[in-house]
Amino acid sequence: MKNLNLFAISRSKISLLVLVAGLSFCVALAQPAQVQGFTTPAQSAKSSEILGKVHQLQLLHSILPLNFTKKELDGILGEIDKARDQVKKTEVNEYNLIILDEDAVNAAIDAGLNKDVVPDQKLMASLASKYETMNITRQIMVRANIDLVYEEVKKDCDDGQLSYMANNGGAPTDPKADKEAKIREFVSDVLLDPLAYPILIKLDSKPS
Repeated sequence: MKNLNLFAISRSKISLLVLVAGLSFCVALAQPAQVQGFTTPAQSAKSSEILGKVHQLQLLHSILPLNFTKKELDGILGEIDKARDQVKKTEVNEYNLIILDEDAVNAAIDAGLNKDVVPDQKLMASLASKYETMNITRQIMVRANIDLVYEEVKKDCDDGQLSYMANNGGAPTDPKADKEAKIREFVSDVLLDPLAYPILIKLDSKPS
């Protein structure tokens, strides 16, 4: 067993991917930053920068006690790279689907604002159905990515590291979750967090 930091405080659960169903998924993405608050763009950017650094601190707190070896990091990063590729493909596919609706959405908004025409229920239902399908596809992709990295972690890491992950991945959805489910939570919340990637790359680049 590696020398783990047994005094590390369990981090609160930070979800890697917040998946929302139906039309609300795209509504949230579509809102400009200026509409969401009363801060200036510069203030909003600065707040996001600081919060990003705080999140980085939380990830460092979760990752560093594991004392990953270079061999372990190489294996884990190899699977994370595959997962990142799947995320990129999914995002491109989602964009290609969303852009198809631009003209119809613009026309419906114009008719609503300028002619008091209530948006067509068929259009709304079609959009909601499409975005729900996209959401399901994304959830499947997320589960597949967790499986990829979990299998690598299970293969390469020792019992001490696995126990640490089980105790530091946030509260599982199921309070009766077994050790595997808790490790999967750690994989999802920590190792697959986008901000964890540069941290792992930096650790992997350090001389042994």
